[in-house]
Amino acid sequence: FGYSESGIAQELDGDGNVTALDCSGRGLTELPPFLADGRLDRLQMLRLSGNALRSLPPPVFETGSLTELAAGSNHIAALPEEIGLCNRLAILGLSGNALAALPPSIGQCSALRTLRLSDNRLTALPDSLGGCASLTELYVSRNDLRALPAAVGRCPLVTVAATNNALTGLPDGLCAGLGGSLSSLSLSDNR
Repeated sequence: FGYSESGIAQELDGDGNVTALDCSGRGLTELPPFLADGRLDRLQMLRLSGNALRSLPPPVFETGSLTELAAGSNHIAALPEEIGLCNRLAILGLSGNALAALPPSIGQCSALRTLRLSDNRLTALPDSLGGCASLTELYVSRNDLRALPAAVGRCPLVTVAATNNALTGLPDGLCAGLGGSLSSLSLSDNR
């Protein structure tokens, strides 16, 4: 990483395009204008953790090249439907926010491998999550989930961490639907 004039860590490709930005721990309450207006069409990795962000504007998700978004430990209450445009997004980290729901369009993120949603306010996950055909890691501990959608059985999950929720059971066929890929299932401290 190098640093821009504003002190934000950035990585450039061979053509001088910004491919990675680290704006973590900067006390941001909103995104810098160059991020909010979608001018970074080659951006692959964006780190925004440890700020005071309440939302992520749609243009962040309109870049077709984003593969990693880390925005944990903020105050984000909702994601825009445009998250579904991120067909290359492999890692999405949103733990430690105020999310109460995910948009159904999350299921269009077919390259998504790791989804970190622990320490939010989630009461349900959308059935569309089953469309995340590459999802191998799902972290949803310390929410208020009452059930996991049966559709996640279509995902090749290897790790599921769903401790400290309100789960009373697993959907019929969930483990069978995982095709034997599951190696870690954490469900302690549920009701």
